[in-house]
Amino acid sequence: MLGYCHMAKNFEISDKSEKVLEKFDMKEEKRTIPEETKPEVKKEPKKEAAPIEETQKEEVATNKKQEPKKEKKKKEKKEKKIKDPSKKFNWKKLIFPVTAVLTLAGIGLFYYFGIYRLKPKPLSEVFSFDEMFIISEENRNIFTRPFPLLSAPEEPRTEESPLNGMFFSKQEMDEMMDRRPVAVMINNHVDARPLSGLNSADVVIEANVESGITRLLGIFWSKAPEKVGPIRSLRQNYLEWASAYDPLLIHDGCAKTDDPRTNACGNVYTYGIKTITTIGAWRSNEGGRVAPHNEYSSVTNAWNYGERMGWDEFPSSIDSWDFKRDADIKDRG
Repeated sequence: MLGYCHMAKNFEISDKSEKVLEKFDMKEEKRTIPEETKPEVKKEPKKEAAPIEETQKEEVATNKKQEPKKEKKKKEKKEKKIKDPSKKFNWKKLIFPVTAVLTLAGIGLFYYFGIYRLKPKPLSEVFSFDEMFIISEENRNIFTRPFPLLSAPEEPRTEESPLNGMFFSKQEMDEMMDRRPVAVMINNHVDARPLSGLNSADVVIEANVESGITRLLGIFWSKAPEKVGPIRSLRQNYLEWASAYDPLLIHDGCAKTDDPRTNACGNVYTYGIKTITTIGAWRSNEGGRVAPHNEYSSVTNAWNYGERMGWDEFPSSIDSWDFKRDADIKDRG
């Protein structure tokens, strides 16, 4: 057994002095090495770190503590910049420039569409010759032609009809007085409907003929329908009603009996009725009509025939009816 003593060195480093102090420590290391098998090995002494002074240790510790605080503050500032970029920007500064731009754009559009596009073109673009050669002449005939949109006011209706009490203008009444009323016997059977021209009659008289069937006597004077009917035969009672108007009488046939009270055919001549019968009449199968429900006549044809016969004046023997004026709306029941 061999015993070895190893001398270890300690080094001290100082900032104040550049000297290196060595300290030697004596350590005894005992190693048991077999004599035959273990070779002798010399171990180099371990170099230990030089001791640091206390002041230097404090400075290093403070620097280590300060460095992470600064880094944290820098990171927090960067995060604030990234998170709230809009807080630093003042949006109120954009109000004035935006309103100014919109105002200028509106003024420009108004000028372009409201003034520039609508301004009148110069005469040089309208006329192909110089406007200095245009001779101005006063036109005195501007209002001599009638205006197409204006019409003469209607004449007041002051004349009363002796047939039904309706009012007409003086001009209308003068024209009506040059013609005679026309009486037409009109069929009212179901197969004869719809009737023609009845809405133009001044007076309509309806009475029973036979078996619940009625006929109509229409007196036409103010209007002249081109088609009226279907026309049917004459009965005595209708003849008496018609004679009060001394009309031109249109009918197809009449009742003939031995009794003068019902003999309509004989009494037509006895009463001096200006009969036309079926002169100018025609038949029409329109709508599947068949006789005796398809014969028609015309009031205009009757007036033309009466003019040729000299029957074109309003009869002076007509006694007008007395008509009661319509009550005011507030007094009506």
